[in-house]
Order: sequence, then structure tokens, then C-alpha cells
Amino acid sequence: MEAPDYLDQNRAAWGRNAAGYEAAGRSQWRSSEPSWGIWSIPESQVGLLPEVSERDTLELGCGTGYVSAWLARRGARPVGLDPMKRDYFGMKRFEWPDDTWVEFHLGYGEWIRLLRSNGFEITDLIELRPEPDRETTYDFVTLEWARSWPSEETWKATKATPAPAGR
Repeated sequence: MEAPDYLDQNRAAWGRNAAGYEAAGRSQWRSSEPSWGIWSIPESQVGLLPEVSERDTLELGCGTGYVSAWLARRGARPVGLDPMKRDYFGMKRFEWPDDTWVEFHLGYGEWIRLLRSNGFEITDLIELRPEPDRETTYDFVTLEWARSWPSEETWKATKATPAPAGR
């Protein structure tokens, strides 16, 4: 099966910009504490990671794999998947005529239905808000704006454990 044009465009765009993520990726690999999002909010403030020792984990869109590295240091058995080889989960495609990037987004309702239909329980939705001293290299949102309205969020979902037979 032939890959859609947008997939090649997206891979090419990520390839052109990969060097820009290398320094941040190296820094994240070395960090003893995970941090999240474009503002590098420390895990100690976010509380995103549950106990992962002896658990299987999947990092979709793993990039440099630093999240998988953090998980492995905590005893998980991580698998990182990147780049996407197909249009996962029926994600919607967004394109801008002057940009070669392609982004895929699901609405919140679609995320909830998708996760539940695949046996996941949504346990939290955390809106990441930076502290006043945070800096970022991204230019799509200002610190002032992100402190008032979340510019990023994380979803926590756990695969539901089926009840034992006979209960």
C-alpha cells in the first residue's frame, strides 16, 4: 500500500527540523526527573506518571525516546513508536497552504469514545501551566497566555482490567 502524500511531507518536515530537537532531546535523556511539554514542567509538579515498575508502556510519537528512557529507569518495559506509518485512529488532518507540516487531532469527545471503546478508563486530564520563570523555544504561544489558558494538556488513561469470571 502506497503512503499518502501528506505522510511524506510530514516526515520530510520532521527530518528538516530534527536537528532543532536534538539538544532538547539530549538534555531530556540526561535529566533524572521527567519534565513535560514545551515549558518543561517538572514531573514533581505535574504528577503524570503512575507507578510503572514491571508494566508495559507504549510511547506514541516517541521522537528521541526520552520518555521511554524515563519509564525504563522506573522499571517499565517501554516500547516507542515513531514515525506513524498510517493514519492512526481516524485522526483529522490539518494543513496550512504555506506550511509543509501536517498535524492530526481528535476532538475531546472523539478521544473519550476512542479510549473507552478500546477498554481504557480515563483517569485524568491535566492542563499544563508553566511557572512564571519558564522559557521555551516555541513561538506559537507566549508565557503570559499559557499561564492564563493551558497551551498543552495530557490525558491519563489506563487499560481497564476485566472482572474475574463469575463475578
